[in-house]
Amino acid sequence: MYTSGNFNIYEVTATSTTSETVTFYPYAFAAEYLVIAGGGAGGANYGGGGGAGGYLLGQTGGTTGGNVASSGPLGVIANYAYPVTVGAGGASVSGPNTQGNDGSYSQFASARAVGGGGGGWRNGGGTDSASGRDGGSGGGAGDNYAGGTRVGGSG
Repeated sequence: MYTSGNFNIYEVTATSTTSETVTFYPYAFAAEYLVIAGGGAGGANYGGGGGAGGYLLGQTGGTTGGNVASSGPLGVIANYAYPVTVGAGGASVSGPNTQGNDGSYSQFASARAVGGGGGGWRNGGGTDSASGRDGGSGGGAGDNYAGGTRVGGSG
């Protein structure tokens, strides 16, 4: 923890496969937060790029990247253990015809951000491809050598 102006800042950055907990002392307060999920992996063989991990912003009077109002601070209770998970990026893929893996979710208390979608793929012969996967931000579509249409995943 460190202090900046009137704010106490708690930073959790370690990637973990299990959830950690954070307990705040000595009093209850309104916590402003930023939760960012892991990004998706790119697809195989001229595949699309993985999508960015979704994010949640909770602050007074703030806006998100889409200029949408943030959800506001989260009221935390003193001496209560809150779950915290830092999502990892999607694992890389190998082999033909493989969509990228999705990123993992990140969470603080009830605020849960969705991982980025994996990218689509194109097979080695170039005659088929796959769309990107849905996620916090959708993965990009794989290149389609045959000229068909593939779309990125939705976010």
